Amino acid sequence: MKYVDFLFLIEHDDRESNTVKELCKSLEDKGYTYQMLSIEFHSHYLLFLKAGCVIFPYSIDSSRWPLSYFTGKRFKHTKFVSLNWEQLLSDANKAFKAPKGEFIQQYINHLCWSDDFQSFLLSSGVKKKNTRVIGNPNHAILLGYMRQKDLEKVNLRKISGIPDSAELVFFPMNYGWAFSSDKLIKKKIEMGYDKNIAWDYRDYSLACLYKFVFFSRDIANADKNRYLVIRPHPSISIEQYIDVFTSKIGKIPDNIIFSKDYSVREWISSADIVGSSWSTSVWDSAAVGKKAFLFTPLPRPSWLETYWNSLVPNISKPKDFALVEQFDSQELVIQTDMIERIAHWIINLPEGNPVQCSTIVPFRTCFYFVRSFFRCFSVEFLNSSFIRKGLLRDYFRFSSRTNK
Repeated sequence: MKYVDFLFLIEHDDRESNTVKELCKSLEDKGYTYQMLSIEFHSHYLLFLKAGCVIFPYSIDSSRWPLSYFTGKRFKHTKFVSLNWEQLLSDANKAFKAPKGEFIQQYINHLCWSDDFQSFLLSSGVKKKNTRVIGNPNHAILLGYMRQKDLEKVNLRKISGIPDSAELVFFPMNYGWAFSSDKLIKKKIEMGYDKNIAWDYRDYSLACLYKFVFFSRDIANADKNRYLVIRPHPSISIEQYIDVFTSKIGKIPDNIIFSKDYSVREWISSADIVGSSWSTSVWDSAAVGKKAFLFTPLPRPSWLETYWNSLVPNISKPKDFALVEQFDSQELVIQTDMIERIAHWIINLPEGNPVQCSTIVPFRTCFYFVRSFFRCFSVEFLNSSFIRKGLLRDYFRFSSRTNK
């Protein structure tokens, strides 16, 4: 059994790893040990680890994996933190994202980007003493990328075949619902999504995706010195996007690139313009002074609205693209020491309270461990056989510092 001071569980490598690595570096500089594990690929390592503090990427339902594993007596005095990676909520997902269960509400400490999210947690039963408003670490790290020299920018363009003189438009798209099967929709409803919104969400996403195909083609053809880098939602593969594009427009313009290489932050820092359906990457970009916009070809349903939607241009036609190029983003005041402040907070949390929730069914626990082991083995030795491509986006070789 190996002991670490801090155990970080990662859901999406691209979304979380940069920030977590910065946190780990800060902790290591202060003499603490840490471990980073993928929930999907490294869960079996939990059998051999004991941690003083466990940091979750989210905390929605105490009865669901992986949170359910940590409600047993083995973690009686462990401290728990949720980084809550999705905090800019719409009415469509507030009910689903609301913390459920005593474990989350009583024993997990929650990072909040704003007073609004803290109020949301409190209204969901979370104790105020278990919340801390510090800010969005994504903004601090993205600002760091922005302030670096142009070397990274040149390399990204060169490797991707984009001329230095070209206008680079980055599209981190959020049309994951458009590809959802009936089975997946029903599962989401079982997990808390409003049944009417869930079906409408897919229909609206699919209709917007089809219009995005023609929009992309037209703005790409309008200027051959404009390159579009389209990044599918983490759960969707590049192949799925290419299939949709080719089925609608046939040949895809040469200046449209589909890519999941590099991180979203690296592309944002390198791009001239950032656009999306309703991804928070648009708000992150605007917050650091980038030209950014939302592609809104159809009226956005009220349940999908968030407060920042109206603070950036919303366009629906290729001719409106000129409005984006004229957009003067107001850079937010961002505290550059945010990583240090978060590290200081989790280091100084009081010792964890005895966990009093019920434990999960042992058989179910074993299932997750076996599945995780097989996935890791497949990546290492079987060329990732039997693992869907969308899931592979979250694989990484785990990182740790476990010796004082």
